[in-house]
Amino acid sequence: MLNTLRLIRTKQWTKNFMCFAGIIFSGEMYDLNHWFSSFYVFLSFCFTSSSIYVLNDIIDKDADSFHPIKKHRPIPSGSISIKSAIIIGLFTLFMGVTISWMLSPNIFVIILIYLINNILYTIYFKKILLVDVFSISFGFILRLISGIYVINDLPTPWIILCTMFLALFLGFSKRLAEKASLSKMKGHMQREVLSKYTKESLISLVNETSFGSVLSYALFTTISENNPIMIITIPVVYYGITYYKLSLFNGVMGEELEEVLLTDKKIQLCIALWLILMISIIYINPILFLH
Repeated sequence: MLNTLRLIRTKQWTKNFMCFAGIIFSGEMYDLNHWFSSFYVFLSFCFTSSSIYVLNDIIDKDADSFHPIKKHRPIPSGSISIKSAIIIGLFTLFMGVTISWMLSPNIFVIILIYLINNILYTIYFKKILLVDVFSISFGFILRLISGIYVINDLPTPWIILCTMFLALFLGFSKRLAEKASLSKMKGHMQREVLSKYTKESLISLVNETSFGSVLSYALFTTISENNPIMIITIPVVYYGITYYKLSLFNGVMGEELEEVLLTDKKIQLCIALWLILMISIIYINPILFLH
């Protein structure tokens, strides 16, 4: 059972909590039916993403065997056979697609797009410079909008822009951390696209996307139709992104986002404080500044 949970990467399900953004920030937190809908969207993405992780591990079995951490995964380590992995992958795929079909046509289509994007990423996109990270970013956007559509709301351009830049920042941070870990792999290039990035270009991309994340969020809080008091959350966002970036440059984090979310206390505190402030502003709606 433990190996199965490791195979479907339950730790990475933390990324799917973005599916709850719609209900939290729409002012609909009091609606129990919306919570159920958001939870089922979350489950659909968990199962669907797990099927992609299984496919990725099957395809990357040989390359992962050279990685200092990934070589301990169930497939490259031999603790789960390819045949068993295929069965598990098909089951999680069936569950994810079935749940989305039961929810609504919109969610079903989003899940299909998510599947197509990730299959193309696994087979092709992950080998192409820049396209690899943009494909990852697109997956985060799909998670976000699914949680909005399922409660019969519509996303704004601002929320899409903020999500895109943040996902790109995290994606390029992951590539930079992977590039740094190459020295531990005895010269083996575990991810082909890494040979197309230089350390300097990745540092530049991380800096650019971190700036884009903060700037787009700052504009979202000041010139959108939201309560302008949201500007008090900007320092929290800036601190969290800058702390993450500096930790990345110091070699502390970056390669596995889910590990950061589950273990780093400062990142957890930033997320919790930001959520508390945003929820308080949305549901209490204090007026301190002119629109």
